[in-house]
Amino acid sequence: MSISIVLAGCDARSAVNRQAPRPILRMSGNANIVSAFLSLPQFSVQTVDIGDSEKRLVALQQGSIDLAVAVADVTYMAFNGQLTDRSRPLDKVRGIALLHSAAVHLLVGPATNPSRGFRGMRVVLGNPVGENTALGERLMNSMGIAKSEIQGEFLPRDIAVEKLLKRDVDALIVTGRLPQKPVVRALLGGARLLDIDGQEIDRLRVYYPLLRRMLIPRRTYPAQEVPVHTIGVDLLLVCRADLDKNLVYELTRAYFEESPESTRRQTDPQRAPAVVIPSVTHELKTPLANIHALADTLARQSQIPSERYREYPNLLIRETNHLSRLVDNLLAYARITDVSETYAFEPLAAAELVDEALRGFQPRLSESGISLQFEMSPDLPFVCVDQRAMTLALDNLIENAIRHVRENGHICISTSCMNSVVSIEVQDDGCGISAVKLAALRESIASRAFSPSDGGGLGLAIASKMVADHGGTLAVDSVLGRGTRCVIGLPAC
Repeated sequence: MSISIVLAGCDARSAVNRQAPRPILRMSGNANIVSAFLSLPQFSVQTVDIGDSEKRLVALQQGSIDLAVAVADVTYMAFNGQLTDRSRPLDKVRGIALLHSAAVHLLVGPATNPSRGFRGMRVVLGNPVGENTALGERLMNSMGIAKSEIQGEFLPRDIAVEKLLKRDVDALIVTGRLPQKPVVRALLGGARLLDIDGQEIDRLRVYYPLLRRMLIPRRTYPAQEVPVHTIGVDLLLVCRADLDKNLVYELTRAYFEESPESTRRQTDPQRAPAVVIPSVTHELKTPLANIHALADTLARQSQIPSERYREYPNLLIRETNHLSRLVDNLLAYARITDVSETYAFEPLAAAELVDEALRGFQPRLSESGISLQFEMSPDLPFVCVDQRAMTLALDNLIENAIRHVRENGHICISTSCMNSVVSIEVQDDGCGISAVKLAALRESIASRAFSPSDGGGLGLAIASKMVADHGGTLAVDSVLGRGTRCVIGLPAC
């Protein structure tokens, strides 16, 4: 359900004076976001119905509402005068906060055969009062299916799921933040979640220039044993450009700090790592960056007389690089323990990923005397990955290889392809891992009961989870005293 709400705003930092007149804020948003505002004690809320993102932005432009939740792509096109039925820019709106990303779920019923295509099928294209009612129809168009070739309709999600399970409709499109309760219910009833991938994404970008690839990680939903490729849109909090800035600040601050969702994230012990770790590690990032900058400045000073002192900046740089990698691992740990985490996919060459990962290790390799060999098979297909996530996975494998390799040892990194699976292999001639410890690490990965103090275990766990989220595999072979071989296998685009 989408509703327009009227908020009576007050200063969130002081006690409410019920005798004083308070400015009225009129806001349009979906029911989940509105429920957060309803819980804020410093605002009184009156609700009325209103339409989708485009209608909300037009209402903002006309001044009939003050705040709205809107899809980022629609907001971008509206501001630039690119909406299909409006040539003039909506220049009286401005975005003030990114709320969250919404994933598009394409579901088919228990008896539906999607291999025949959707022509002639009964398809629920979305919620009649959702953020973007046009998305479902445009998704069908991107697959080469005209509106007249399907029996399309718009229904509230719960009713749509009920009809899907009763076989009164054949397919259903649900857009929302992971995980979606209606999707859970549909899957438990035998429905199936389909991939959205391929040329249809490029066609959709005509309407949604900010559209991005997303992945629904495996086990986000019941019996979902493989990741599902899909697309995502970002939801913005948008306001009238002339709205009082202090009022906007107090409203957004209260939403992000005092809503029940925010409180639940801070108090739920199962979600504590996803809240505490990012806040702590982001605080660590600033002094680390300052130390690195200072060391880099010292390294450029040619007036330092002692060779020993000249070496100190290099040691500082090396240690801060190591600490930064640990911080990245902790942030990644927070992300992989939260199923709402999504990735931005793009086609990349495996060699490009390896080059990016090796860039940060070159000084360390040069100083340590470790020899590095990079063997790349020609004409490899691309892999569809989130570059940041997969580079971090490779970082962890290379870091483990460097840490455990013998003095003046050897590391070999190679890429290959077989049966449409692109492999990236990292092999060292180091001390190896005992069979007992390797089995324990694999068990820790499966249960996520590993200790962050164990750098190797945490790095391997993060690499394994990220690779699995990409639909790939991570194989680890090791012989104590002879070295370790790690192989990432990713499906080719």
